[in-house]
Amino acid sequence: MKFSRLLFLPLILSISLHSKQMDGPELITTQSVLDETLKKSPYSVIKFTAPWCGACKSPIFNELAKDNADITFIIVDISKGEGAKIAKKYKVGGVPTFAFHDYEQETKRVVGDYPALKSQVAVVAPKAKKAAGKLSIADMRKLINKKAGINVAHN
Repeated sequence: MKFSRLLFLPLILSISLHSKQMDGPELITTQSVLDETLKKSPYSVIKFTAPWCGACKSPIFNELAKDNADITFIIVDISKGEGAKIAKKYKVGGVPTFAFHDYEQETKRVVGDYPALKSQVAVVAPKAKKAAGKLSIADMRKLINKKAGINVAHN
């Protein structure tokens, strides 16, 4: 019985690792949710935006999110919730601003330049894919238990 369950392991992990971004970026309106999301995300991109910003309406960010499931794409609308406070904390001077993070550490910032955004995502994507493939045995067990409702025996 254990062997047959292990046959589904690659499928379960594939679904688990690639399901989080299938719907596109996540809109975050509070600092606490943003902090928690960054803590859990090896690679992420925050888009600071506003409804009055014409350049912010480009679909490129959403397309990148759908094509790069190993990167967490986040939207912070500076006009919603704590968006203005979050933007102030990150010293956002204009929108759209794209802040790349390795966990909680900002590593790169792109302001209003979609070609530069695409280039930076292309640099980060292989690292994110590699990081997504590095799960500990304990993490795999948790994912399997959570997603499939089965229990993998500890060895």
